[in-house]
Amino acid sequence: MTPASTTRLPELLARHEGPILERWVEEQLAKARYPQFRSPPWTGPVPVYGEFPKDHAKSQELMFLGLQGIDLQAFPEYYAPYEQGRDDILSRAWPLERVRKEEPAVARVVDEWLSGSGARAENLRYLPLRGRISWVAVLIDATTAKPVKMLLTDKI
Repeated sequence: MTPASTTRLPELLARHEGPILERWVEEQLAKARYPQFRSPPWTGPVPVYGEFPKDHAKSQELMFLGLQGIDLQAFPEYYAPYEQGRDDILSRAWPLERVRKEEPAVARVVDEWLSGSGARAENLRYLPLRGRISWVAVLIDATTAKPVKMLLTDKI
């Protein structure tokens, strides 16, 4: 952790202190800019758009926390509605042809799913997602950026 760090998360995780960690989570939820992100969703995970801080010190803190495995998803203050990030998400997503050229192992998993799904490759885009134990191929609609399918690819 950097000396100027304002989060206690690495320390709490290292000590496995449940009640303290619970309070930390409540503190983070309270910082969310949008009310829908101030409490955990009842129906399970929901897509959000993560906006990196423009403040240099906060951005640097996130970078150091990321090196410890604590990424943007741990900080609801940077969440925005998924639809708000549509253009940015689509600009970062790859057409499946590019995946086939640059990530052949991922392309095999995607093509296997495509062959039985009825979905058309030209209507989809690909985003990589790092999960806890493996990489996930996130297939999104090429127009709306809404998630269509998530497929496990490589183990981390």
